[in-house]
Amino acid sequence: MKKIETFAAALIAIGVASGYAVSAEPSRVIATIGSHPITQQEVDSHLKAQLTSIESQLYDLRRKTIQAMADDYLIEQAAKKANLSVSDYMKREVSDKAPIPSNADAKSFTIRTRTRSSSRTTRSKGS
Repeated sequence: MKKIETFAAALIAIGVASGYAVSAEPSRVIATIGSHPITQQEVDSHLKAQLTSIESQLYDLRRKTIQAMADDYLIEQAAKKANLSVSDYMKREVSDKAPIPSNADAKSFTIRTRTRSSSRTTRSKGS
């Protein structure tokens, strides 16, 4: 499935890069095999589910990128207001405020993580 998505993404990238918008001219012949023409519409109908998935992934990627850019901007502005560099501001506001875990906390975390990991492995093998 991942190979199909990668292939579909490559087709879209090739189509866009070579001047074919994915749905701008659905009847446009984009490939010919022997004397058999293949239209954009035929390709799109074969790739409909994959295209929907890719469009959803692109939307999510854009949304996450915008959120990260907004976060970066807000942190830069807060650091500037505090007359600190971004790294000094983050140290003051995050690192210095986060408690250092005790040895017992670290050991408990390690045990919980191993337990979850081994239960996933057991379920995967049993499926």
